[in-house]
Amino acid sequence: MVTTILGGFYVIGNSTILFVMHGEDLQVYLQTHLYGVSDKHFTKQLQYVIAFVDALLFCILIRGINIFTGLFYIFVCRVIASNFSTLNDILKAAALKNNITPNAVRRFRKLHTELADLVITIDDIVNFILFCWYSTILFDLCIDIYYFFIFESKTHDDQAQRTTAGILDLYRFTYSLVFFLSTSFSAANVTEEAHASLPLVHKLTDEQAITDWELQEQTLLLSAQLTAPEVGFTGWHFFYIDRSFILSVTGVVISFCVVIVQMNTSPTSSTGPTH
Repeated sequence: MVTTILGGFYVIGNSTILFVMHGEDLQVYLQTHLYGVSDKHFTKQLQYVIAFVDALLFCILIRGINIFTGLFYIFVCRVIASNFSTLNDILKAAALKNNITPNAVRRFRKLHTELADLVITIDDIVNFILFCWYSTILFDLCIDIYYFFIFESKTHDDQAQRTTAGILDLYRFTYSLVFFLSTSFSAANVTEEAHASLPLVHKLTDEQAITDWELQEQTLLLSAQLTAPEVGFTGWHFFYIDRSFILSVTGVVISFCVVIVQMNTSPTSSTGPTH
């Protein structure tokens, strides 16, 4: 929900900022984007309308695809995590009623295996895409930080242009960060829910004297199934998308931001090199 609302504001806001940035040189903007069509055929008001519609369509077609893909990915993760959560609730309810039977554990194992196989199948299809996707997001975050603190101040002499460009950089950074966090937490939730019943299974085996050998066998098999291998989405099998991954990426972004701020406030950045 937050990503959807922010995505809509991002498309509209990005279009407005692009329009404002090129509004002062409207003739060049129209001739470039309309492949050399002369602006003499349009009134000034119509030129502004065309420029804004062009910027809006650019953001919808380019950024909108990214937003839709992210929302679909979040939706798939939420559906899978919800199914794992429902399965865990069934096991908890049976444990509270002391109604754990070999058939109940066997059915739980079967349903859990089917959901885990679904996650593995989806991951085999999208793991390389996710690797490139999160690499691009990390790169975009670092680029936006660099542009915001260093690049804009060196390329724009006018204060108004620097302010507008800085707002656009901050806008992009905020959206990329929220987009990364929302998709990552949704994927991490799948891993957490897939293994959430493991403490309950250990508790059952510790607190109850299982005399039924078939029930004991099914419980041990379920414990081994929930222990390994880890169920979740990966980035080309290099890393699992879980909370530790989120913490690592956040640490990299913060470290890069600190380095950029130190570079921007260092004496050499303001006075220039000495000869």
